[in-house]
Amino acid sequence: DRVLPAQLREQVAALRSVTVGLGRSDIPSADVDALVSTALACSRPERLRFTYTDASDNVTERLSEPYRLVFTQRSWYLVAFDTGRDDWRTFRVDRMAEIRLTGARFVHRASPDAAEMVAKGMAVYGHTLQARILLYLPIDAARRVVARTIGMLEPGADVNTTIARIGGDADWIARYLVGLECRFEVLEPDAVRTEVRELAERIARDHV
Repeated sequence: DRVLPAQLREQVAALRSVTVGLGRSDIPSADVDALVSTALACSRPERLRFTYTDASDNVTERLSEPYRLVFTQRSWYLVAFDTGRDDWRTFRVDRMAEIRLTGARFVHRASPDAAEMVAKGMAVYGHTLQARILLYLPIDAARRVVARTIGMLEPGADVNTTIARIGGDADWIARYLVGLECRFEVLEPDAVRTEVRELAERIARDHV
């Protein structure tokens, strides 16, 4: 850091100070200018404008109070307070464009767990179909089996069970569940329950 030009030193320090890794240490590729601008806005802190393209290809203008950058195995996410929605949001950095530092400083609000927000979005909230699964495992054991980016966990009715909420399509959820090394019960929806039964029948038929 001591031998870097002052401007570059600020950029490197900002990126280091506001970045959180989720699940793995591998860092995915990304547009460096986008990361640096976003990191500087998080670090100063300074309001950030950008256009955002969501998963349905809808494009919107956003004015945010950026908080943290979170990277997963595949993507970078910005956790920020969206002033237009008056709520905390996560944004995939590769879907952000026309990123502009506004020069308007702000005071951070009560801040969420940035990694937890991204994990919940990946596991559940980013999917139309959400399943509730009863795992016959204590919650501490379930946390070792189900990654935060796959499902949200809460204690079951007794100490030996855990409720998992998992998002995705029914076929994918069924295939994930049959790979678990524990007993489970699909509480809802029926579509996942049906997929699990059909998959079990195919396995029994084809792998005798």
